[in-house]
Amino acid sequence: MDEADNDVGLFVFSRDYFKIKRNFTVFVELKKGKLAKAAESFIKGDHMNVTFYWYPKCATCRKAKKWLEDHQIDFQEIHIVDNPPSKEELETLWRKSGLELKKFFNTSGRKYRELGVKDRLKTASEDELLELLASDGMLIKRPIVTDGTRVTVGFHEDEFEKIWLNR
Repeated sequence: MDEADNDVGLFVFSRDYFKIKRNFTVFVELKKGKLAKAAESFIKGDHMNVTFYWYPKCATCRKAKKWLEDHQIDFQEIHIVDNPPSKEELETLWRKSGLELKKFFNTSGRKYRELGVKDRLKTASEDELLELLASDGMLIKRPIVTDGTRVTVGFHEDEFEKIWLNR
């Protein structure tokens, strides 16, 4: 540490990085400038229980994953195709997201076109649409990120900053 560094409670500041240390030997290391939000989030326990539904071959998912990692947000990965959310999980995610149900469909996907989902959206019930989404993870827009309270669908950096840095 250089002379400008200070120890303050649980925090150790350094020129380039800081670490937050808790009783159970958890360390979070972030680039300088992220301290206030990251420290507040960590102390509140918000770093826990974030679920990241993704498809590793999806470029948007990879960008979202990198963003979460760059911002030191711990998450549990779930492969959305191998382990798609159940109908009930999807309903919970949808209701907490505040989005229209049609926003949960991967409209650019091959499956979406093959099954003619665009036409089905107009007449199908919410229950039928949730069943359809749960039937194939390739139909679900990704990534989906949730902490049990908030939900984001897709990756838009400004939305991630608003939702996931201000928890």
